[in-house]
Amino acid sequence: PSRDIPLGTLAAIIVSTIVYMVMSLLLAVSCVPRNPDDPSDQESGLIYNYIIMSEVSVWQPLILFGIYAATISSALTSLVGAPRILLSLSRDNLIPYFEYFSVTNADGEPIRAYIACYIIALGCIFIGHLNIVAPLITQFFLGTYAFISFACFSMSISHSPGWRPSFIYYNKYTALLGGILCTAIMLFINIEYAVVAIIIAGIIYQYIAYNKPNVNWGSAFASRAKWKANDSSLRLYQYGDHVKNFQPSFLVLCKDNIFNTDNNHRTQSLIEYVLTLRHGFGTIVYSTVLLGSFDEYIDVISHKSQKNRGYYLPLAKKKAAFYEQVVSNNIRQGARLLMQLTGIGRLRTNTVVLGWKSNWTKEVKETY
Repeated sequence: PSRDIPLGTLAAIIVSTIVYMVMSLLLAVSCVPRNPDDPSDQESGLIYNYIIMSEVSVWQPLILFGIYAATISSALTSLVGAPRILLSLSRDNLIPYFEYFSVTNADGEPIRAYIACYIIALGCIFIGHLNIVAPLITQFFLGTYAFISFACFSMSISHSPGWRPSFIYYNKYTALLGGILCTAIMLFINIEYAVVAIIIAGIIYQYIAYNKPNVNWGSAFASRAKWKANDSSLRLYQYGDHVKNFQPSFLVLCKDNIFNTDNNHRTQSLIEYVLTLRHGFGTIVYSTVLLGSFDEYIDVISHKSQKNRGYYLPLAKKKAAFYEQVVSNNIRQGARLLMQLTGIGRLRTNTVVLGWKSNWTKEVKETY
């Protein structure tokens, strides 16, 4: 399939393009653009008569049968594909108002999505003039192809190891060119409809981006951001230290796990205090020493535990910072491990922050 599907697709595109070009030339040399006897006639000629091919064919019913077959084929394809797309959109909860269409029957068929697509198609038919709707639908199809092309280009420049197109003639610049050409054709066909389609697509994108739905598709943006961060960290080696560029980076030693907010108000206060120092624009790493054995905390440090997962400050804080945990037999050894290993390259921490004990004098007296 990896070889036959691309070859079959390209062969179909090439044959279809040749057939369309040949038929266009044949119609151009055999039909007049408009009625020469009556220039005001808007029903005759190549420009106005949409089924003129049937009038110059050897057998007219054959042309009509081909039109009906192509229409039914396209309709069935859309009827099967569009509800599935609406179902996926609803299940991902990208737009909460579409959650109603996320339900399927016992056979897994999205009946509600089928009905919605049927009503939309019926509404377009009731307009009574499909040529008014056709340009707008064409714009959305071209927009889809443009987005797919731009997505392929974006995945290529994101350096994602999961993006490995097997088509030997694939090139990221041909994908970029395809996206640009689709956008240009949109504007060339009908600039008003093109602007409307772009605005609708932009509004939907901004709405989804604003709501930040809890979905993880392994996007190209995430892969490229990680690659850029790694590349930028490696490039920092060429810059020397200078007093003008000193940025305090804090390693904050927290007694309790910051994800457990119950009865650890002192840890939470320490977190809030250090966040007030963030305008030094350095790295902030909160850390906790877990007392015990490595095997005991294997799920915690591998972030498999739902209560202790993540490398970052909880989103509830609405501030950006890192969080690390280390397992050790005692606090002192764990703190030394954190001071040695926290950070990477020039992003290592250079300032240790820890809470001030309020009852240290009492503990000293009890010791003696």
